[in-house]
Amino acid sequence: MKKAVIIIAMMIFLTGASGCSLERKKPDVEKTAIDYTVVEDADVPEEFMEVIQGKKSEPFKITFSDKENLFIAIGYGEQPTGGYSITVEEIYQTRDTVEIKTQFAGPVKNEQVAGNITYPYIVIKVEDTDKTVKFL
Repeated sequence: MKKAVIIIAMMIFLTGASGCSLERKKPDVEKTAIDYTVVEDADVPEEFMEVIQGKKSEPFKITFSDKENLFIAIGYGEQPTGGYSITVEEIYQTRDTVEIKTQFAGPVKNEQVAGNITYPYIVIKVEDTDKTVKFL
């Protein structure tokens, strides 16, 4: 009898412990895609371009607002040659932030590139917002 009680208790425990839940967890953050433009140097506000030029030898992540647009600049510092590229992998907004992730790639093997030092950076323009920019 004692053995039967132990077996029943173990079965109840194992049944409860191995139960699965189908409840779906809501994402912690609601992400909304936002429109952006990669800006050429000539279209970057002069004041912001001066800041970029002053920081370009080291990696940087900075923003600038002209009250109409928000400019986001990401630089990768001094590089020994040309041939580097920067792409926007993700850019979206949450309730409190604008989040951006870029990818930096070096020259392709055997690619002919300029042999001089370069300072690769990208400037992104989005509609102005009071949200904090988060670099991923």
